[in-house]
Amino acid sequence: EITTSPIVGMVTGKSAAAYVFDTVGVGSRVLINGGLRFDYFDADGSDLLGNEVSRVDQIVSGRIAATYKPRDNGSVYAAYGTAVSPSLEGLSYGTADSRLDPEETYTF
Repeated sequence: EITTSPIVGMVTGKSAAAYVFDTVGVGSRVLINGGLRFDYFDADGSDLLGNEVSRVDQIVSGRIAATYKPRDNGSVYAAYGTAVSPSLEGLSYGTADSRLDPEETYTF
C-alpha cells in the first residue's frame, strides 16, 4: 500500500538576466575577451510540509579569456570564468534549499 500526502509543494520562480561581452584586439596576434552577467532570481511558495519558501538572489558572474595566434593556422587559448546557480533554481521543495547560498562554479 502506498500512502501519499495531501500536501503539495508549490514554488513559483521569476528570473531575468542581462550581460555584456566584448573582444579587444591587442596587436595582430592577441584577442582579449571579457564579459559580465547579472542574474535576478525570485522564488516564492510552499514546500511539501506547507512551510513558506521565499528567496531572492541577485548574482554577478564574469569571464575573461585571451587568444594568442602565433601562426595564421593555430591559436592558444586560455580562459577563466565564474557561473552561479541559485539554490532554488530547480524549484525544489525542501526548506533547507532556500537557505543555501547559490552554487558557484569556476572554469579554467
